[in-house]
Amino acid sequence: AQACRPEPPASPGSPPRVPQIGTAAAMLHSGQLSTKPRAGADGRRPAAQSPGTSFTAGGARPSAGSLRGGRGPSQPQQHPGARSIDENNEVVVFLKEIGLEQYALHFLRSGFDDLETLMAIEDTDMKELGIPAFHTMRLRRKLQDMQRQGSTGHAESDPNHPVVLFLEEAGLGQYAKTLLRNGFDDLDTLCDIEDTDMKDLGIPRGHTLKLKKRLRDLQLQQ
Repeated sequence: AQACRPEPPASPGSPPRVPQIGTAAAMLHSGQLSTKPRAGADGRRPAAQSPGTSFTAGGARPSAGSLRGGRGPSQPQQHPGARSIDENNEVVVFLKEIGLEQYALHFLRSGFDDLETLMAIEDTDMKELGIPAFHTMRLRRKLQDMQRQGSTGHAESDPNHPVVLFLEEAGLGQYAKTLLRNGFDDLDTLCDIEDTDMKDLGIPRGHTLKLKKRLRDLQLQQ
């Protein structure tokens, strides 16, 4: 690189020298280059760029913020055909308890909107609703359990139930609920009860012997 040499002094009467800078900068310094936008072929000057507009090779393009009116990301809109689920519906509550709440809307749309109707559902109905076989088996088992509990609860509150009457006459009415809840809900089944069953149910040995004697007397009477 050559060393910078000092410029010789200007002669009297000559115009001032312009420092040796870049061509564009020199033209700007001398007023030959303007910073104002140049007019187009039709004589118009382009409009000033707005803050919400960006320029690309294809022309002006509004920014994402200006398209949304400066309100941030747009929120997803609910589909007009969507239906809200009544969280207090007995079918919805039951399905939540057994872990099958994802099928609640399918059941409600198909008319299974109360437990009495749901009890009557068939396997073909659940297949048409798109419920997998393993979930069909779970639902069927839970419905059967609920049905048994319902019938047992009715028996417990029925003073004329044969098992309740028999135990009351034997002086063992305090075990009626326990026996009914464990499936001994008719006299034939109660006659087949074993010592281990009564022990598991917490019936004392003395009352076990008393119950067995009364059951033998009942069988002799029949």
